[in-house]
Amino acid sequence: MAVEVLPQDLKKGLLAKIHIAKKDLQLGDDDYRSLLEGVTGLRSCKDMNTTQLNAVLDRFRELGWVPQAKATPKKGRGKKKRIYSPTSRHKPEYLKTQRDKIVALWIQAFQCGAVNDRSDTALQQWLNHSFKVRHINWMNQGQMHTAIEVLKKMIKAKGGGDD
Repeated sequence: MAVEVLPQDLKKGLLAKIHIAKKDLQLGDDDYRSLLEGVTGLRSCKDMNTTQLNAVLDRFRELGWVPQAKATPKKGRGKKKRIYSPTSRHKPEYLKTQRDKIVALWIQAFQCGAVNDRSDTALQQWLNHSFKVRHINWMNQGQMHTAIEVLKKMIKAKGGGDD
């Protein structure tokens, strides 16, 4: 049974990373809030959406913050995370449908002028730049959800959304 990552769970994880980065970069409260405002126009993370939170994390990385690797569980403890290759035929069905939705939204973004290139290569370059993945099939569910939401907003901003 697959566990679905809900938007609030994704947001909690991003908030945790932001606070870790703030601590690692030794930012005072005034500097931290000025950085938030400079990146998103908001002075508090609680008012931000996942796209804005990711933008803050990107800014922290530009400032030299490097996330620490998670501690590995001891042998025999915890469930091993499954990594799927781009050619895997055993991916869960929900990931295949999310992948298809990203491709469809990319084409729709091209049609409304939100992106300049409809090609799969251009989509892969955008995903690599935005999510640091080399292939769409290597994205996890949270990344796919975020990509879908970002593409929807890009389309809506260009007036191409029906929502």
